[in-house]
Amino acid sequence: MSSLFNSLRLRIRPYSPRPQIHQWLFRRRIPLDLPFPIASFTFDDFPRSALHNGGRLLKQFDARGTYYASLGLMNTDHVTQGPCFTREDLDVLLADGHELGCHTYAHVGARQKGLVVFEEEIRKNRQHMKEILPGHALRNFAYPGGEVTLRLKRRMRNYALSSRGTYTGINRGSVDLDLLLCQNLRDFIPLDNVREVVADCCANPGWLIFYGHDVRDNPSSGGCTPEYLEAVLRIVSQRCRIMTVDDALALIRNGAA
Repeated sequence: MSSLFNSLRLRIRPYSPRPQIHQWLFRRRIPLDLPFPIASFTFDDFPRSALHNGGRLLKQFDARGTYYASLGLMNTDHVTQGPCFTREDLDVLLADGHELGCHTYAHVGARQKGLVVFEEEIRKNRQHMKEILPGHALRNFAYPGGEVTLRLKRRMRNYALSSRGTYTGINRGSVDLDLLLCQNLRDFIPLDNVREVVADCCANPGWLIFYGHDVRDNPSSGGCTPEYLEAVLRIVSQRCRIMTVDDALALIRNGAA
């Protein structure tokens, strides 16, 4: 029994303090072999401040972000994150070259409802997007609240090129497309920690995915200030190529081919 525990312990990846069974079962793997490190900045739920403050900062560094939208939240006010995106924001986002990604329509989590309801929420979000922006497809997904189940994970290849969770880590080696690892983008994380993980990603080139929510002077617990985001962008941009999730996947697939 002790040898089994030791074997599992050795498989724990760096920066993954809460490894769980979801990371080891039903993996949809793709090899990642990069000559240089890459990074993506993603924002969940799509608060307006993530675009109007965060998007502005990304453009200053000649970078673009990925915004995972629950279309059922459009034109609403989030209790902690502030105003959510509007219909006009979708046009601004795409015109600026950012990527629009997919959540569930009403931000339903995987453990809140059964699998059938969750899948219907994904389809509803995608269908509503087709009605709002004809011809635009939501290609990449993020699990609302980071909630994932094994049954759902087995199904996600039917709905998205990739699905990002909230497990901490660097995507490298054999990447699991149905549970991409990420780094928190929150004020309470010291910038020295950011420098450390960027240095790690450069030493053995991989894919860093940062995720947050609102970007404003008084952020929610899941957000950050514009000053913090600018500092992180300055650190990351000096050593990594910043890309949207969709562009990063295209690069990785071309490398694999």
